[in-house]
Amino acid sequence: MVVGGVEKIETFLKKHTECRQELSELVREFETSQFVDPLAVKSRYPSSKIIDGRIAVFKIRGNRYRLTARMAYNTQVLVILAVETHSDYDARRLR
Repeated sequence: MVVGGVEKIETFLKKHTECRQELSELVREFETSQFVDPLAVKSRYPSSKIIDGRIAVFKIRGNRYRLTARMAYNTQVLVILAVETHSDYDARRLR
């Protein structure tokens, strides 16, 4: 997949350097993977949450952080929408 929005990770890592390796590996996996549908994402990342078939939320570092991405299966493009702490994710989701 083509991965967009990587700058959001770099911004996030300025405050949360402890998850640099895990996020780098996740982006590398995205770049070398092809997901044909939401079931393929759930198969590879069983703890991920799929919202409306196109938004995927991935747990990072034992669920302390969340990465939210929009996935376009037909064009194989993944765009990172947000990388945030679990509490920030919950607060944003409840607005």
